[in-house]
Amino acid sequence: MNDQLFSVGDFLYILLKRKGILFSAWILLFALFMVYGFVAKKTYELEGTLSIGKFNEELLEEGEFVAQKLQDYSFIKQAVDEAGVKLDVSVSKLQKLIKTEVVNEIKKNKDVGLVRLRIRYKDPQKIVAIFKALTRKIIHEHELLLAEAKTILDKEENEIRDLINKTIEAQELDVKISKDTILNTAGKTVPSLLLAEHNLSSNRNLQSTMITSLYKVVMSREAITKSVPTQLSAEPQVPDAHIRPVWMVVIAIGMMAASVFACATVMFFHILEEDVKPRFTKG
Repeated sequence: MNDQLFSVGDFLYILLKRKGILFSAWILLFALFMVYGFVAKKTYELEGTLSIGKFNEELLEEGEFVAQKLQDYSFIKQAVDEAGVKLDVSVSKLQKLIKTEVVNEIKKNKDVGLVRLRIRYKDPQKIVAIFKALTRKIIHEHELLLAEAKTILDKEENEIRDLINKTIEAQELDVKISKDTILNTAGKTVPSLLLAEHNLSSNRNLQSTMITSLYKVVMSREAITKSVPTQLSAEPQVPDAHIRPVWMVVIAIGMMAASVFACATVMFFHILEEDVKPRFTKG
């Protein structure tokens, strides 16, 4: 091959000289793009909104955290495995087909607990199974959070009630001691009577504090029964239409790829005939 560099004019001359190869290669690759656009396996899309539950007006989990969790590899794998969904692709590939978006208020500065989930997949039945597996796992986790909170509050309530009962018993004992002391001392003030009265006063204050704590615990436990559960805005349905290719994009990419391929093919044949072939046909 000559050591001189090709100019733009040389390049255009070569393309014009071998225009047959140029057009043939261009048409071949462009036709392949068009065929692919028609015969490529259909892709379906399923979208839904998950409303995060609330307890005492607070979200069980922040929307941003739920959105990240729905796209997390470990979470996805665990969800589909627990649901028994047999994937046709790897979990890492599925991870790329899942998109989430947190739907905030207009000012976009407050998380209102709405997470939009969008999945693309080749199988219309499995896309529903995958969607349900992911959302039901989130819902189940939030149900466990509420159940755990109720268990803790029930335990705390029982402990406070036990303390109140013990305080009442101590008060009754102090009252009895006071009465017996008064009867035995003919109304005189003695240290044991002062101590009994002090204990009685302390127990009353403690009982009042515990009753206030009990009230707060009961109110919190009742708030759980009135809490808003995590749920889907609508039950997912099997998509009846696939995502159609954007033909303008397919054509544009096909034309660019075909042009590059055609030019490369022309240069390949030019180098083959002008430089490589003469070396083997010398003499």
